[in-house]
Amino acid sequence: MSKRKELLDQYGKGIWQGKNGKWYVKLPDRHNGKLLKKRTSREAIEDLVVEFYQNYREAIYFPDVYNKWIAEKEEYCEVEESSITRYNNDFKRFFSPDEPFCQIEIQDINSSILEQFIKRMIRDKALSAKSYAGLRTLLLGVLKYAKREGYTDFSVSNFFDDLDLPQKIFKRKSKPSDGQIFNCTEAERLLGYFETHDTLVNLGLALQFFTGLRVGELSSLKESDNIKVGILTIRRTEFTYYDKDKGARTTIVKEFPKTENSIRDVILPEQAQNIMNEIKARKEPGEYLFTQKGKRITGRMFNYYLHKGCRAVGIPERSTHKIRKTYGSLLLSNHMDEAIVLNQMGHKNISTTRSYYYYDIAKDYEKKQKINEIVRY
Repeated sequence: MSKRKELLDQYGKGIWQGKNGKWYVKLPDRHNGKLLKKRTSREAIEDLVVEFYQNYREAIYFPDVYNKWIAEKEEYCEVEESSITRYNNDFKRFFSPDEPFCQIEIQDINSSILEQFIKRMIRDKALSAKSYAGLRTLLLGVLKYAKREGYTDFSVSNFFDDLDLPQKIFKRKSKPSDGQIFNCTEAERLLGYFETHDTLVNLGLALQFFTGLRVGELSSLKESDNIKVGILTIRRTEFTYYDKDKGARTTIVKEFPKTENSIRDVILPEQAQNIMNEIKARKEPGEYLFTQKGKRITGRMFNYYLHKGCRAVGIPERSTHKIRKTYGSLLLSNHMDEAIVLNQMGHKNISTTRSYYYYDIAKDYEKKQKINEIVRY
């Protein structure tokens, strides 16, 4: 009775009696707007209204559920702000207002519709396997949430278990080694430049060549992270995300690194410790090791000055992440023990390091010499 009164208070105001003594009400219809219904008594028309709205659910679409899903993740801090920014960017990329998939009611989405949408996105947007992973994350998360909330009975987990996408459907990106790393000649030229132009930022970039730190880890270092000689403790990193309140990208330091495996003690070679000593000797007042004019030097600034250094020595400009790849390649090419490589890089699996951080860094004349020595009949 309480539920009946609640529904009639909300929806019963549209009931009226016609001159013929019949009772009428207009009920929403998803396809035709409104449907006129009539009954012979007020009680009968009220019964109809109550029954209808007990079973009626307003049409809801994928973007509606996405907004609820992302709001819940933000409310309970389930993911980092940087992940929220990435999700929102991927949502704008794949689910534009005029996208036909977004105009299908969530309860009508089935395996056929979803598979066709995925294949069309891969084709039309020339997605690589890595880019597709972003689309898959949104579909899986949002549709699982939709089922949990009762918007659909569709099991997206079962769908992805059964989905078989051939590898040739994805775009393959060519990654020439000369664009992914600094070869030994380029690294030597840059380190020479940093030595003669030994600003605090350049000393930080030199340190990265000897440690392979992520630039976010580098920019958030504190003096206390190098209390023990030859060891650099990594416990925090820089995060960049879109702040909705400020309407701008915001960069902060969080007291934990990128992943659980990123928590580590990096071994410093002698040259790296010497660089650290020089950095600490020049440290300005402030919480962080890399502080300039009262402000922390951000990862973006390190990239800016690396580009400047590349121009100065006449080599192609690259990001600080290429220094990290150079470091990983140096360890692997010298057959470093895998356990040490994983610790230094902060990776969980050596396959990650080998797949994305292993390139040929030898000088050209060294390559020729090795080929001459090996290719003989």
